[in-house]
Amino acid sequence: RPSNWGGTAEWAVDEQVAHTGKRSLRISSNSGADVSWSFELAVEPHTRYALRAWIKTEKLDGSRSLGAFANLHQLQMEGK
Repeated sequence: RPSNWGGTAEWAVDEQVAHTGKRSLRISSNSGADVSWSFELAVEPHTRYALRAWIKTEKLDGSRSLGAFANLHQLQMEGK
């Protein structure tokens, strides 16, 4: 799910660039933007999981950009 809190960006599946597998998600902006991509992941209680992310950046302007990062949120479903 794409989200946008400000600025202009594009989200696209990229079949030319991939770390492992055959494609990746490309988020790009020529003017700078505060945007993200999120998804829900069902998990089981009392179970260990390993989540990995690969982030590739290109042509960042350090005076205007904070770059890219991965963030994990724990959301409790009501009643569980």
